[in-house]
Amino acid sequence: TNTAITEWDLETDELTSGETFVDVVGEDVDTAEEYFERVIHPDDRPRVRETLEENLAAGETTTTEYRVRSEDKDTRWLQSQAVPEYDDDGNIARVLAMITDVTERKVEERERRRNEQRYQALLQAAPDPVFVADAETGEIVEVNDAAAEIRGQPREELIGLNQTELHPASDHELYSEAFESATGTSSTVTELP
Repeated sequence: TNTAITEWDLETDELTSGETFVDVVGEDVDTAEEYFERVIHPDDRPRVRETLEENLAAGETTTTEYRVRSEDKDTRWLQSQAVPEYDDDGNIARVLAMITDVTERKVEERERRRNEQRYQALLQAAPDPVFVADAETGEIVEVNDAAAEIRGQPREELIGLNQTELHPASDHELYSEAFESATGTSSTVTELP
């Protein structure tokens, strides 16, 4: 499993952890201070501490993500959700934390960002105007600088238009039909009406 549970006693600083704790966290620690010092990446510690302290002072659940120190030099990411538990006097006595390994999601997010950057670089490097439209609605979702230049409009004004609005009003139906016939096929349209 990629989730572990631990309970933090605020008076003693002791952690009482479930069976999967060491597998998920990568360290066997007995106190919250040890957790901060041995598990959380040094660059993330101040942010995690501050967020936790602020939310506990407000009596709120804390959700935070942070990097984990790893002996194999790979960066792992954990997400902690810390829920305060109160004693009979209404004071926070313990914190119940669910810790989840979110490394895979973080890697996917990073890869998605890289792909988006590559896509944008290719789109903007194209010397010809490129208009990208939603296949179902015909709404323009992206254009490159060459498209904006040829239209004499900023990209922001072009995005959101229907592709038929790029053509003279008298030809809307013709281009609408061409768009519909081109969508749903894997071929590239090389000639317009």
